[in-house]
Amino acid sequence: MTRPDWPYLPLPPHPAEAAAWNVTVVVGTLDHPIDPATAWAVAERMHGSNLLDVLADDTRVGVAAKSELELYPALEQAGEAFVDGLADAGFKLRNWERVEWLSAEVVQPER
Repeated sequence: MTRPDWPYLPLPPHPAEAAAWNVTVVVGTLDHPIDPATAWAVAERMHGSNLLDVLADDTRVGVAAKSELELYPALEQAGEAFVDGLADAGFKLRNWERVEWLSAEVVQPER
């Protein structure tokens, strides 16, 4: 079941740090189910310390990650990493459900 608060975007401890990163969110449907542990492991290989949250719900999988890139290169890189990382783990993306780029201005809370 999808969490209504997904993705959870933990706020950095310092406001200046929040202004330094944007967020990419990609969600898709796979050819077969993925368990949460596998989804996290694949996402960590994709994004390392930039990983923010992972969604694993049967054949649905999603990844939210920090990015310092602007809109188009960020989405292209996130989508490519998503498809390639899943393929390396033996999964095939059947369809895209969500591809988003959130600017740092939207991600950081009003202070």
